[in-house]
Amino acid sequence: MLGTVLTTITPMITVGVLGTLFARNCHFVGALNPINDFVFYVTLPCYMFTVVLNAPLDTSATPVVEALSGPVIAVLLYFLLGFTLRAVSKRRRLCQERREGQETDADLSARDRARTSGAFNPSPIVLGATFGNVGYMGVPIALALIGPQAGLAGGVIQLLHNVVFLSGYPIMRQLLLGQSAHEEHVDRDHATHTARPRHWPRALQVLIQAVTMPPTIAFALALGVNALHIRLPEAITHTTSLIAGATVPCALFAIGLAVPEALRALRQRFVPLSVVLAAALTKTVVLPLLVVGVIAACGIDTHSVWALTAIVLASIPSASAVLNLALGLDGDPQGATSTIVMTLTVFPVTFPLVFLLVSAL
Repeated sequence: MLGTVLTTITPMITVGVLGTLFARNCHFVGALNPINDFVFYVTLPCYMFTVVLNAPLDTSATPVVEALSGPVIAVLLYFLLGFTLRAVSKRRRLCQERREGQETDADLSARDRARTSGAFNPSPIVLGATFGNVGYMGVPIALALIGPQAGLAGGVIQLLHNVVFLSGYPIMRQLLLGQSAHEEHVDRDHATHTARPRHWPRALQVLIQAVTMPPTIAFALALGVNALHIRLPEAITHTTSLIAGATVPCALFAIGLAVPEALRALRQRFVPLSVVLAAALTKTVVLPLLVVGVIAACGIDTHSVWALTAIVLASIPSASAVLNLALGLDGDPQGATSTIVMTLTVFPVTFPLVFLLVSAL
């Protein structure tokens, strides 16, 4: 089993390393965004279409727990981990100020405490610790380890992962950051007394975007064709399969291109290394083990296709979309990029261990 896991992930890691090696090459300067766009809008939809089209459909199964456990746990873990990091950061800052004699308990007014508690925004780091690269890496790894029967499970979980997390994340971020997040989303066109937070409209907007993304549309089309037993012309299936083959290498090469900038953020210590490491281990170890616990507690066989697929997808490193979300809402690329690189660094070690542990249960 260990040999199968290593054989599956070693080529992927190699492609990512190649991307890192070519990141400074003049031919690839500025290539990261075009490659990402090519994967997201062209190859990934073809990949999801091909995978789901060829997946056997089991209409007797109702894998609600397996399909929802990972996305729901990820959203809740985002809030819990973020709240913990925020509380620890606030306590350390207060202790440091007391040691330096800058302020005492009596001097810390309510306003000072609010300012102190808002000094650290854990959202970008925690986002990287919970939002995984299930599309580019998760589904291909699940197919390689479990077989083509994991295609439908991977497609469904990938869809729910995007819908549940991307719609729940803005709300959880609002709860986590409190007033500071509220101030970012108030209606600027009204007076202060009529201002309302916009986290619900933001969540609805993100939800609409999630269900109208090209991979989601491709998944729905393939599921309909498969369920209705429609036989497509070979010219269409061969074309989509050909394009789909470029998904994994292009996506992993693009991830490698982003590594040097993330390493620079780590070297310059924009975020503590211990915090980034804890976030990476949360993503690659704690999250999949929580999924295992929930599935086992519900009396479901952890070796079933849907359960194994859910566990594999929960073990995957952070998605590159984490950087876009962090920039869009928090304006902080350092925490996000550092977490992405750390999850990729520990993944070759943590994934075989987690998968072997699950196999031994």
